[in-house]
Amino acid sequence: MASAILGNLCLGARRTSLPKTNIPPLIFHTLKTERTKLTDTVSRALNDGQRGFDTSPHASDCRPGWTSAINAGLAPAFGKHKLRRDDIFIQKRFRPHSVKKHVSTPLAKQVHTFISDSLISELPRTTDRTVNLKHLDLVTLEWPEDVTNRDHPNYQNQLKRLLLTWRLLEEYVPSKVHHLGLDKVPLPAVESIHKAVHVKPCLASHGFPLWRDDAILKVQEYCLAEGIVFTGRQMQAWWKGRVTKEASKDMQYISEFLSPLCLQFDLPQQVLIGCLAAGLENTTFVLELLAPQVIRKACELQNWAQNNRQEWQSLVQEFQELIRLPRVQ
Repeated sequence: MASAILGNLCLGARRTSLPKTNIPPLIFHTLKTERTKLTDTVSRALNDGQRGFDTSPHASDCRPGWTSAINAGLAPAFGKHKLRRDDIFIQKRFRPHSVKKHVSTPLAKQVHTFISDSLISELPRTTDRTVNLKHLDLVTLEWPEDVTNRDHPNYQNQLKRLLLTWRLLEEYVPSKVHHLGLDKVPLPAVESIHKAVHVKPCLASHGFPLWRDDAILKVQEYCLAEGIVFTGRQMQAWWKGRVTKEASKDMQYISEFLSPLCLQFDLPQQVLIGCLAAGLENTTFVLELLAPQVIRKACELQNWAQNNRQEWQSLVQEFQELIRLPRVQ
């Protein structure tokens, strides 16, 4: 069984023409980190053992210096920490549907600017004036959340826009971008894209349901069959109560299962859920970039799982049964 948390999940495993890239079980995104704290927070996370980052800003965020601040935090990795570029996994999201602000800019130029700005940053307050990340390990293309199925009047337009953007990004693979993936894309569009493109998607990301969600389950099953890594994200409905009556009961059972484990591993529930999800077949998980002590504890849990595989896999199996995911034989 390919489990990210046990250290053997690889992007591009079935694609002979693409780099083989090990993906960390937990990817921490910088979305909600304050701009003034980005550099220090990323640097501390590296120091505490974290090696996977989603550096996408919020869709409405146009603050200058966002990428530079993140890359400044990554820069010590290649000096003080003596890491190679391949030791760090960096992914970023591109939003083909969010172009209103740049309507006069050709899409090809937007893609080129997105890639170049993501890789090379000026660092005026450091001894090294620039940092060049050389490549992005993964670029995902985001699908608008309101277009949930092929009956939506905007479905075909969004699919065409995404395919056009995908083909533009293919020109940067593998020199500047090692892998391409999909974010929040419904199954019919995932299937269409997979059939139509030359560089096949290596990863699909969705909100991770803690109760049975047949639409997302079908995406997971398709990903497993096609060798596409599935990445879960925390769903806001977990914490804001926007769940059905049946789902509320599921949440109660899950909380009862998690509570003693949270105490044992000294981790918040959402982080423990991420770790357990990353123990499932073919799955990784994206979390907010958290306090350094939480990241350290998450890294310690990963080490514990690798040293206590049988006990860990028993916990993952129980978690899988609770959230009603299909059992993989």
